[in-house]
Amino acid sequence: MKYVSLVLLVFFTSAQILCMRYARTREDSKYDSNTAVLLGEVLKLIMAFLLLSSEKGGTKKAYGQLVLECTNHKRDVLLHAVPALLYTIQNNFMYLAISNLDAAIYQVCSQLKLITAAIFSVTFLKKRISSFQWLSLFILGVGLVLVNLRSGSSADLSENTNMALGLFSVLVFCCTSGFAGVFMEKLFKDNKFSVWSRNIWLALFSIVSGVLGIVFKDWRLLLPSNFFKGYSFWAWLAVILLAIGGLIIAMVLKYADNIIKAFGNAASIVLSTFLSVFLFDFVITSNYICGCVLVIMAIVMYSSGQKK
Repeated sequence: MKYVSLVLLVFFTSAQILCMRYARTREDSKYDSNTAVLLGEVLKLIMAFLLLSSEKGGTKKAYGQLVLECTNHKRDVLLHAVPALLYTIQNNFMYLAISNLDAAIYQVCSQLKLITAAIFSVTFLKKRISSFQWLSLFILGVGLVLVNLRSGSSADLSENTNMALGLFSVLVFCCTSGFAGVFMEKLFKDNKFSVWSRNIWLALFSIVSGVLGIVFKDWRLLLPSNFFKGYSFWAWLAVILLAIGGLIIAMVLKYADNIIKAFGNAASIVLSTFLSVFLFDFVITSNYICGCVLVIMAIVMYSSGQKK
């Protein structure tokens, strides 16, 4: 299962980014990203419940498990609202970033979440980061700078894209991702809930925050005629991959370790770059290659130091 989860991580991470980028560039896929995030959470809720039912041996037992958790651990259940809100913000900014950046550049820049996660781990979990890991974070920073020295361009970037907005969105995405990850790590340490039930509670609170976000933005988007406007085949596929991706991460955390996950992230960067050349006419330059190599090396170094 360790290597199955690794293969799934590489495939779905790459497919999710490329599909979302492709869907956002098509004229028939001008859908609202808020509705896409909400749909992704609904699908994740359904899939997580089915997986919990399979784990417990039936839907009745799964429902009973959720009732038991809600009754005996109300505070812990409510705490899921914090990372759920952060994940909703994170996913919306992820769509915004992908709409304004090349898929390959986004894939590399999103690894900035290693630095934000390290900072939040030291600040809130009082973890110690080894000198080897700090060196890897410095290498990661240098790699990200090289990648963004207008390292590549592609034909799919239209005049409506804004690279500065895309980079800002990646920064917000990485900050919310890092803090949510640290918060979830603190929750996971109590072992009161299963991986799938935690995903159910996260999805439920994410759906609530997603609906509230749409209401504040434009309540008319909740009308079916507006909610599903602009959803092509590729848009639906992007939403499905977004939902599955969250469960794949849970699977990796359950069956694999940090080093396996690091190799998965590194492999997905290579695969995304390779496919972007053919799908989006992405131009690979020396700056991008050097930056990409440094980022991949930093990912493996950081996880290796964490394992030790």
